[in-house]
Amino acid sequence: MQPPHEMVNGQEVKYRAYRNVVYVAHPKNKAAQSMNIFIPAAYFDNGKVNDYTKKNAPIFMPNGVGGYMSAKPRLSL
Repeated sequence: MQPPHEMVNGQEVKYRAYRNVVYVAHPKNKAAQSMNIFIPAAYFDNGKVNDYTKKNAPIFMPNGVGGYMSAKPRLSL
């Protein structure tokens, strides 16, 4: 099975997606206390995306709502 991919600035980026990851030990609302994590597939093979490697890549955490309102995690980048 091919990993999912997105076109970013005209370049195909394949990635691994971990969806609905609960980030608290004892969640009160799993739908609102979970997040999606997208990691470029190249990093699992010690590859690069532009000049970034798994050691120096920035972390991007998309937020689907403003402020501190509860919401479900976004499903895409």
